[in-house]
Amino acid sequence: MDKSLRVAFMEAMVGLDTTLRKDTGKGLAEHAAEAFAAWQDSRTKKPTQLELDFALLNLRQDAPEELVRMAYHLLAKQLHPDANRETSDAAAFAKVQEAYQRIRKARGWA
Repeated sequence: MDKSLRVAFMEAMVGLDTTLRKDTGKGLAEHAAEAFAAWQDSRTKKPTQLELDFALLNLRQDAPEELVRMAYHLLAKQLHPDANRETSDAAAFAKVQEAYQRIRKARGWA
């Protein structure tokens, strides 16, 4: 990087810092530290039970009721002990049922 470009960059950064301090009371370093802390928190945040329930049904959280119901019925059919003895898993079937009930209750569909 040539010297004139570095000088222009530093002048722009000083100007940005001055403007931020005037507008918010915090400088560029404080804003960067807050943004970095928020980014770290978002990466280490544990998922909520509802997020896990949607993941179990392999759906996004904004899925409509009809899609949630269809995903539940497909999984329940695959895992139900009476419907499919070869691939049935009673514990997994119970988890899918519980997840579906929690989603319905949280969304007010129950």
